Amino acid sequence: MNHPEYIRNLQKLTGQKLTRLDTDKAWATPNSYCVNEDQLITLNLEGCTLKQFIIGAELAQVTFLSLARNNLREVVFDDQVNSFALVYLDLSYNQGNLNPIIIPGPALAQLKYLYLFRAGLRQISFTGPLANLDTLHLAEHKLTEINLPGKWSQLVTLYLHQNQLETFTLNPKLFEKLEYLSLKENPIKNLESEDLQ
Repeated sequence: MNHPEYIRNLQKLTGQKLTRLDTDKAWATPNSYCVNEDQLITLNLEGCTLKQFIIGAELAQVTFLSLARNNLREVVFDDQVNSFALVYLDLSYNQGNLNPIIIPGPALAQLKYLYLFRAGLRQISFTGPLANLDTLHLAEHKLTEINLPGKWSQLVTLYLHQNQLETFTLNPKLFEKLEYLSLKENPIKNLESEDLQ
């Protein structure tokens, strides 16, 4: 089922735009949603057995999006959208072994929390820094490398444990607020940093 079309159909039924939609295992049984004159801002699709999800213009104003506990193989950000309002994005606990994901840094300037935990990910790339990101959770994957380009000035917590990283480079000048870094259970042979102790 086309998720934006489903949302539009629900909006027609209520005569208003959704601001919150939570589902319980299937699209056909939404267990709660709140409506008012504004756009959809919270979308919780945990456990819906989704295999593919496109984050496009219909969801550009969503601030909270959870796609955790699905069977996702592919998550794509529409590159025609210059700016997403997302503050919280959770793609954790997906059973589908996610294909490589491209995170559009400049388009996600508002994002503060990115949870991508235990989803079978082998590759992730960032087109630029996530300037407001506080927490990045990339633990328990099969990542062999990670590249965080540019300055991540607000990043406080970075989880990379239980991956396949053999090297890791960190420039503290680009991660001024980093307080917690987890790299345990990686086969790291070379840890590079000007000031990392």
